[in-house]
Amino acid sequence: MNVAVALHVLAVVVWVGGMAFALFVLRPGLAALAPPQRITVLATVFARFLPLVGVAILVIVASGAAMLLALPGLRGLGWGLHVMTTVGVVMIVVYAVLWLRLNPRLQRAAAAQDWPGAAAVAESMRRGVLLNLVLGIVVIVAAIVGR
Repeated sequence: MNVAVALHVLAVVVWVGGMAFALFVLRPGLAALAPPQRITVLATVFARFLPLVGVAILVIVASGAAMLLALPGLRGLGWGLHVMTTVGVVMIVVYAVLWLRLNPRLQRAAAAQDWPGAAAVAESMRRGVLLNLVLGIVVIVAAIVGR
């Protein structure tokens, strides 16, 4: 059980921490670059970060299921579990849109050197990442407070 908890928390740290870094450190730091360099860096970052988040999601789901299966019953589980599960599913859907729909558009626009098109996609991705960061914070608070 302790291993499942550790894996769960570490995977959440990768996902939520990565989003916080991207929004509050990377993005402002890229503002000093010209659009071609900024988009190239963003495309490279997302090409590496999104598959890592996919692995983190698999670990979160598997470890969460393992923790639930280890319980003798579902009695005593607080509202936080319901919030965590429901909001987590919404986060996975937002991630899927980022990974399967928006990231390919960003990669194509960057490869074609369509900087205005890539910038528009990058802005959509920023909004999706911001949404997921807020939802991730809600999940973390629910997990702690809603026990």
